[in-house]
Amino acid sequence: MPSMAERYQTNLEAAVAPLIDGPLVIATIGSPVGSMGNLFRAQAFNLGMAAGGGDYRASGMTSGKIRQNDIKDVRLPTSFAVAVTPTSVYFFKWKPFWGRVKIKKQLVQVPREGLQVRIAKGKATATTFVLVSETVGVRTAFEMATLGMAAAKDLVTRVVDAFGPEIASSGTAPSSDD
Repeated sequence: MPSMAERYQTNLEAAVAPLIDGPLVIATIGSPVGSMGNLFRAQAFNLGMAAGGGDYRASGMTSGKIRQNDIKDVRLPTSFAVAVTPTSVYFFKWKPFWGRVKIKKQLVQVPREGLQVRIAKGKATATTFVLVSETVGVRTAFEMATLGMAAAKDLVTRVVDAFGPEIASSGTAPSSDD
C-alpha cells in the first residue's frame, strides 16, 4: 500500500496534468519562505516547505508574494502547488484531503524562457528556491522541507534537477551537502 506522501504526490501530479501546457516535469508543494504552517504538513506528508531558517533576503524580497511588474502581485497561500513543465512554472492554490488533492485555481504561470533560479540550503533543513524572470518581470521565492526524510530529500533533488537549465543560467550551483 502506498504511503500518504506517495498518494499525495500521485494525486497532485494527476490534478495538475490537465491544467498545464505540456508534459509535467515535476509537481510539488511549496510554502512562502519562512512559513511555519508547512513544517507540520511536511512532517505528515514528506513534502512541502519548511519554517524558520530560510533565506530572509528572499523572504523580504517577495514577502510571500509572486511579484509581477505592471500586474497586481499574487499573495501566496500557506502552501501551494508548484508544477514545472518544459516551458513554464505554474503556481496553484490547492486543497489536500486524506490523500486526495483538489486544485482550486491557478495563481500564476511563469514562462521558463529567461527564468533564473537560485537555490539556497536553509538552516532548518529546508531548500529555498528564488525564481526571477527579468523577461516577464516576475520574482518569487518558496521553500521545500526535507526534515531529514529520504522521500522529501529525493523530491527536492528532483525539483533541483528540473530547474537545471535555469540554475546554470543564473550562474549558481546548489549546495551538495545534506
